[in-house]
Amino acid sequence: MKKEDLTKLEPHTPEWFEAMGGISMLQAAHAASLIIKTGKKEICTVCGDTPAPVGVVEPGHRISLRLCKYCQGHRKNTYDETFRVLRD
Repeated sequence: MKKEDLTKLEPHTPEWFEAMGGISMLQAAHAASLIIKTGKKEICTVCGDTPAPVGVVEPGHRISLRLCKYCQGHRKNTYDETFRVLRD
């Protein structure tokens, strides 16, 4: 899959974990541990909270994520990044 297509992946699917592993093994492992802990896939990729829509962090991120409102705000305030929601 081409890099530009990674934003089309559904977060927390086997294909997403394969792609995320090539970008950040640590983030992939962390997300997997949150899914195991909560028993849900529709959770924030960073903290495991819900609701967490699917989107892309801009600028610069190459893969779709699920981020809750708190993690969206944290990325904005800390890194001046914007979370563009693709779908709920």
